[in-house]
Parts: sequence; structure tokens; C-alpha cells
Amino acid sequence: MNLDWLQSLTPQQVTLIGIPLGFLSLAGGALINSWLNRRRDDRLRRLDTLSVATALLTELKLQRDALERNATSLADPDEAGDASYAFIPEPITLVWDAILPRLTLLDAVAIEKALYAFGTLPVYMDSLALQMGEVRNVSSKRQHVSIPVSNAPHAAQQTKAVMVLFDDAIAATEATIRRLRG
Repeated sequence: MNLDWLQSLTPQQVTLIGIPLGFLSLAGGALINSWLNRRRDDRLRRLDTLSVATALLTELKLQRDALERNATSLADPDEAGDASYAFIPEPITLVWDAILPRLTLLDAVAIEKALYAFGTLPVYMDSLALQMGEVRNVSSKRQHVSIPVSNAPHAAQQTKAVMVLFDDAIAATEATIRRLRG
């Protein structure tokens, strides 16, 4: 490539050629940089969403397992050790309060089902206490409902109904995780 013609250019012509080339170079670099930053930010947001979804899934499964233990003890209250009462411990949430503000990272279906399931827990405990038993404090932060054995089958039905809500929330959260990984 012969570039001898560049030597014949005047300083004004060099400036007129150099300014647009410099501007195009800066604009191109800025565009590439913003594209790389967007890719990085999208990747970090996806990882953050995946961590919130995983924490939520763990919390949902722990609650569902606790409900299943309650339903099992209600199905056979004599096996729980007390022939006159069945005890339903209040559910414990480990990370729910920490991830609640970050739920907006998830899709609407997972959020709706998780909020509905967790929102049902206090209603479930109150319903058991009001309809069938009494609340007993185990500690300053924990309580359980004592239910007469005669009411255990009805309480088991209520517990299984709440378990279905948690199953739905688990399925929706697992679908979100699959989408994020896929």
C-alpha cells in the first residue's frame, strides 16, 4: 500500500482527517466497552438471581419438610408420644427475611407462589389454634399449637392443604432455576 500521498497533505488537511478518525476510534471503543460491561452486568445479575432463587428453594423445601413432619405426627398422634395432644411447632424461616427484598429478581409466578405459601403459614397456625387447640410458648421466639388427638385428622388435612401451596411454590422456583441455568 502506497502512503506517499500522506506526505503531501497540509497540516489543516491532516487535522480534518485526524479529528473524525479520532472521534470514530473513541466512539467505537466506548461502544465496545459498554457492550462488555452490559454482558458482565447481565451475567452478575443472572448469578444474583440464581442465588436468590436457590435460597428461596431451600427455604421452601425446609418449610415443606416441616409441614410434612407435622402431617405425619398428626396422622398418628400416639406415635408422637402424647396420647391426648398432638403438637404442631411454629415454622422457622431461616433466610426468608433476607431474601424478601430481593424477590423482585425472580419471575412473577415464582414470587406469587412463594409469597402465597409463606403468607399462609401464620393463617395456618392461627387456624389450628382457633379451631382446635391452644398456643403454647416454647421460647420467646418459638411456639407450638397443642391439638387434642380427636382433632388431629382435621388438622392433618389443613396441613396437607398448606403443603400443596409449598409444592406449587417449589415447582415454580425450580422452573426459574432451570431457566436461569439453561
